[in-house]
Amino acid sequence: MNIKTIMLGTAAGLMTVSAGYAADLPGEPVPAAVDYVKVCDTFGKGFFYIPGTETCLDISGRVRAKADIDFDDDVGFAVDGRVQFDARNGTEYGALRSFLELKTEKTGKGIEVGKAFIQLGYVTVGFAADFFDGFGAVYGDTDRNKFGSTDLLAGVMVDDLGGGFYAGLQAIAGGTALDAGTTDDFEIQGIVGISDQPWGEAAIAASYSDATESFFVKAGAELTVTDELSAAASVAYDDAAEDLFLAVGASYAATDMITAYANFGYTIDSTTGADDTYGVTVGADFAVASGLVLTSEVVYEEAGDEFTGLLQLSRTW
Repeated sequence: MNIKTIMLGTAAGLMTVSAGYAADLPGEPVPAAVDYVKVCDTFGKGFFYIPGTETCLDISGRVRAKADIDFDDDVGFAVDGRVQFDARNGTEYGALRSFLELKTEKTGKGIEVGKAFIQLGYVTVGFAADFFDGFGAVYGDTDRNKFGSTDLLAGVMVDDLGGGFYAGLQAIAGGTALDAGTTDDFEIQGIVGISDQPWGEAAIAASYSDATESFFVKAGAELTVTDELSAAASVAYDDAAEDLFLAVGASYAATDMITAYANFGYTIDSTTGADDTYGVTVGADFAVASGLVLTSEVVYEEAGDEFTGLLQLSRTW
């Protein structure tokens, strides 16, 4: 080893020691520890811990752009969207959950609260869901056979009975499912059902409205026929109008990208003596990419003897 090699090695060593020593000199800023976001698997897929807390948060949403087509008149365009915040953590009284949904309606002008509630264990207070919107024969985007309103101020008690069975009871003040114009009256809703079964799910719900002094009842089921085919049926009776609603529907996943569906609804009017009416919906969902679905739909309403259509692009996350 020659003198030049020894001198170069010594200089490199001194530079390394000096740099390490300089990094530890007083007054030098020390980088803060990074608090990485951690996955929370306690409450299901999509949740993560809010840094520095034991609260798990899930953020989801949807944006839709669509064209409503009246084959005898014109075409209307609309855009809507929503974002949902679901925060949960465990307590000695059970899971504590707060849920907030912000949404824009079809014109996209202004933001309103879709849902907002606090849930501790089986007790929920706030703007929550309508029992009648959770089941029944409806595939696609149309609101056929979706009875009731989701704009509710409610106190809810729901009990998980085990084996997939559940029961719920809620009192609603303000707008009601049977008379959305009332603000002083109340409505009581109850539901009993079973879900998460290999064959599908079923439920029956009933309500009493103080505004109309009448009741409303609906029963429905969705059956898993095969991995690709599902079928649904529902029946509902409106005591105030003395109307009976019947509906059946089917959905078939033809490929990983294409799902076709059809619904048939029938209304029996026993009050006015008017003729019974029916409606038919036929449509398909095209999975363009993960989370992106193109929906094409045609609806026939016998009451007005009219055809309408829908072309919609929906992005969910």
